[in-house]
Amino acid sequence: MSGNYRKTAEKVVQMLGLKLKEKNVMESFEVEKISKEELKKRIDEIILFTRVTPHQKRKIIDCLQEKGEIVAMRGDGVNDALALREAEVRVAGGSESEVAKEAGDLVLLDNNFKTIISTCEEGRSIFYQYQKNRQMHPFKFIFRERGHLFSWNFKIPSAFNYRSNFMASFNPDLTFVFEPKEKNLMKRAPIDVKKEPILDKFLLRTIGIVTVFVTLLIISLYWYLGIKNENLALRRTLVFATLASIDLIYIFSFKNLKKSIPQMENFFQNKFLFLSILYGFLLLFAAVYLPPFNKILGTYSLSWWDWILVFSIGVMTTFVLEISKSFHKISKSQWINLK
Repeated sequence: MSGNYRKTAEKVVQMLGLKLKEKNVMESFEVEKISKEELKKRIDEIILFTRVTPHQKRKIIDCLQEKGEIVAMRGDGVNDALALREAEVRVAGGSESEVAKEAGDLVLLDNNFKTIISTCEEGRSIFYQYQKNRQMHPFKFIFRERGHLFSWNFKIPSAFNYRSNFMASFNPDLTFVFEPKEKNLMKRAPIDVKKEPILDKFLLRTIGIVTVFVTLLIISLYWYLGIKNENLALRRTLVFATLASIDLIYIFSFKNLKKSIPQMENFFQNKFLFLSILYGFLLLFAAVYLPPFNKILGTYSLSWWDWILVFSIGVMTTFVLEISKSFHKISKSQWINLK
């Protein structure tokens, strides 16, 4: 949308590399006469609006929004303030009028449009790091609640609840904020966060597979040891150590739910993730071997063979998650071709 005369605006658009035909341009008198319903039908083929007034800009934005589009607008003067307030993404330049800057959400202090690209890339990086954290939380919740379920079904003392809360204190997933940016972030198609489900089909399927797999393994482990030596303290410590280890090992798979672990870039660059996992295992070993924790949490010292069993289940769970990822195909509609 431009307030300039048609010839001037067309020259600017052509300098940007866009090809214009007669049907791609609409002048202010046409915008004024046309109804909103008719404008909504034609608006997808319009590239340039010229000599538009403030209320016409608002009319154009309203039509786009009613079609479900997300509107971004750059404004520089008082006459743009009304339309800026209507747009979802409001951009103003650092040298523009105070009214425009007040109405804008994003102020380009350097007046450079390239800054928007860098900002979008940073925003996408933050969003995808948050998405990793959000996708891991259902697993953490289910594993913790499964601990409470075992405590009730197998008549394990209430100290198991303390161990479940002890596990929750590891939180290595918080270090996802330090993950380096993924490649090709700007080649991904935009996401409508209003329509984005909290748990998509892939995540629901993966939660189901991993939950059934881990539950069957732990119940089998619990009853096998119960029949073999009837050591209740050993059984409940193994359940606790297994759930905690799974939480600390399979986090590597959540670094990127679109790629397998061998395909991930910058796998070793997030040192805070590795430090948090180390911290988690130190807490776990302290809970198992230090006498004060043995008394409070009701744990039992494990042998090397027990730890091999615990780590094996953690690795197998990660392997199951990786297999589930391999069956998750990314549709081509999720990418855009930038040349």
